[in-house]
Amino acid sequence: MKGVVEGKGWAASLLKNCFGSGLGLCDVSGTLNPEVSLLLAADYEGPGCGLLPRRAPPASVSPQPLPTEGFLWAEEGPRPGADESHPGAVDLEKVANVIVDHSLQDCVFSKEAGRMCYAIIQAESKQAGQSVFRRGLLNRLQQEYQAREQLRARSLQGWVCYVTFICNVFDYLRVNNMPMMALVNPVYDCLFRLAHPDSLSKEEEVDCLVLQLHRVGEQLEKMNRQRMDELFVLIRDGFLLPSGLSSLAQLLLLEIIEFRAAGWKTTPAAHKYYYSELSD
Repeated sequence: MKGVVEGKGWAASLLKNCFGSGLGLCDVSGTLNPEVSLLLAADYEGPGCGLLPRRAPPASVSPQPLPTEGFLWAEEGPRPGADESHPGAVDLEKVANVIVDHSLQDCVFSKEAGRMCYAIIQAESKQAGQSVFRRGLLNRLQQEYQAREQLRARSLQGWVCYVTFICNVFDYLRVNNMPMMALVNPVYDCLFRLAHPDSLSKEEEVDCLVLQLHRVGEQLEKMNRQRMDELFVLIRDGFLLPSGLSSLAQLLLLEIIEFRAAGWKTTPAAHKYYYSELSD
């Protein structure tokens, strides 16, 4: 099973170093348990970006429903740290902050961190029946969400990483097999910001917008179609009135417009066209 984890060495390393055996994610020797190993397997890429083939999760991994009681965008309640009476105990609120901090600095990490968060939440729910990590994660996401304009002004890369991370968390976390309603509007707000004219003039933000719509657009539309319609009005306006828009940005916007029009699918002709254009 160790070989399965090697493809996501950064994730396996963080799980082992931060958690030890405190949540049952790995044993005392540092070997990740089989279910966590499968969740971090290199050949499981989740929903993908839409232009690439989607890969299903391993058949032996069955998502467990998350507890819904008290599930809010920012959850209140006691914030216990690690239980020092147990040598393997973990301060899960600190772990949530470590993951968010790293996600804001590393866009590669932010693309996959949702899978790690899912694994931790599942382990905590099974082991202790609590939601300390989830509460810490949502509270920290809300803090960054409320300061998103300052984050964007301070660091464009940090802003793009944040949007990538919150979309990744939205993609993985479920309540009764449904996306988290608490995250729908915050995710929409971030995507709307990426569709503003000053953002469309920056290829990094256009690329992020298109990539996240490939990843979670269909789910978001099912949760709130009106907001998706409004978002695509902005995107179409940006495409048709390309003030300061680069050729690559125009191509990406056209691709996502056609992708949604085709029912959130890429036709063979579109796949061939956009791949050939991007390779050129």
